Amino acid sequence: MLGFGLLVSTLFVLACTKTETTHTPVAVNQEAGEPKQVVFEVKGMTCGGCEQAITERLSSLDGVVSVKADRHKERTWVTYHDPTIQPAQLEKEITELGYNAHQITEPGLTPTHSEPK
Repeated sequence: MLGFGLLVSTLFVLACTKTETTHTPVAVNQEAGEPKQVVFEVKGMTCGGCEQAITERLSSLDGVVSVKADRHKERTWVTYHDPTIQPAQLEKEITELGYNAHQITEPGLTPTHSEPK
């Protein structure tokens, strides 16, 4: 029984860790230019597994360069190539996972100054 408890504890720790995924799309629109960034307020993330679910779903989409979800700040930052994908589609994907998401504007939004460390 002790081995089973240790296994369950280890799996919980692995599921509840922050994740950031960088995705190199297979086909990027060559006319897209520099990537853009959008921030979503996301309500309902309770653990690292929630962060991972959002990160994996958005990272799988063509045009998405990187994703960082942070349950403590209730934010998800997405760097993407426009017009390959649009913020409305990203928001829909988060909502389909069961979270309440909407795009927000952060002052001075740049990829190097807006993502949590």
